[in-house]
Amino acid sequence: VDLVVDAATIPSPSGKAMTHLIDCYCGSGLFAIGSSSSFEACVGIEVNEMAVEEARENAALNGIENCAFVSASAEAIFDPVTLEGRSDLVVGDFPKETTVVVVDPPRKGCSVEFLEQLNE
Repeated sequence: VDLVVDAATIPSPSGKAMTHLIDCYCGSGLFAIGSSSSFEACVGIEVNEMAVEEARENAALNGIENCAFVSASAEAIFDPVTLEGRSDLVVGDFPKETTVVVVDPPRKGCSVEFLEQLNE
C-alpha cells in the first residue's frame, strides 16, 4: 500500500497536490482505506456487492470517514452513481487535475470502454 500511496501522491504536472482518489476494482477497500489519510476523499468501485460491504465495514472499523464505496462495474465509475450516505461525493465532479485513479484489475484485465474513459 505504501508504494501505491507514494505514487498516488506525486503532485500534478502543475505542482498541485492530489486531493481525490478513485480505487477501481477495489475489493474490500485496501488501497482506498490505506491511503485515505492522504486525500480529501476516496471512492472505491467494485462489482462484488459482498466486497463492497466489507470495504464499508473496514472503513467504519478504522474510523475512516472520507471513503465511500459503490457496487458497480468499473466502467460505471464516471456515471452519476449514488454513494451510500455520501451525496457530497460525485466522482464525475472530482477535479481532474488533482484526482488519481488506482487500477488493480482482475486477471481478465480492464475493458476497452473503461480505459477509454480514463483517457478522456
